[in-house]
Amino acid sequence: MGARGARGARGAGGAGGRGARGGGAARGGAALALALGLLGAGRGLEFEMAFATKCVAEEVEAGQLMVGEWAAVARDAGGEGGLSRGGEAFKSVKVEGPPGLGIVYDERGQAAGKFVLTAKETGDYKACFTAENLSTARATTIALDWKVGAVAADWDGIAKREHLDRVGIEMKKLQELTKEIHEEMLLMRKRESEMRDLNEATNSRVAWLSVGSLLICVGSAVTQGLYLKKFFKRRKIV
Repeated sequence: MGARGARGARGAGGAGGRGARGGGAARGGAALALALGLLGAGRGLEFEMAFATKCVAEEVEAGQLMVGEWAAVARDAGGEGGLSRGGEAFKSVKVEGPPGLGIVYDERGQAAGKFVLTAKETGDYKACFTAENLSTARATTIALDWKVGAVAADWDGIAKREHLDRVGIEMKKLQELTKEIHEEMLLMRKRESEMRDLNEATNSRVAWLSVGSLLICVGSAVTQGLYLKKFFKRRKIV
């Protein structure tokens, strides 16, 4: 719609055309800024342990990189942003993969740590934190910075290895983000197709069930009518 509006403005006058092009550039800049913001964003969480074990899940596609930094934060420690330390060590920190994959990360007796994993299968990956006891859990806050996909990559290392400048590395980030979005769209299209096929199959079964129920009702009515006719003739009522 923006392109059609720009062409219409150019037909109406030069000043209108320049205004339309300026608006398109502004929108393009806003989209670029949004994409860069998404690249810089991770999943930074802080949550209290109400129970001895607390879990958080993330849906990850096969082949995607996962990087998670976690730490135990004492409830009264405060801390200045990021992953503040000061809490007691967890009894265990585990990352479980989808059903059948099992535990892919297991750390014990540490108050902070980091996991770097590549998803072998598509599904929900669950990070579970277990405290030594319930009283420790209630006095502990979990700080978790979980990044998946392009945002989890070591872009500084990639820039040094491939000798990229700032513009080059930002373009590479956008390329990877665009690739992930494209793969996500393909996955959504696949799921939509599967759901559509399931709905059509269900509708077909329901239709055949309705036809079968109707035939059974008609057959029962005819059978009852014939039976009653014979019964009345036998009793010489009709």
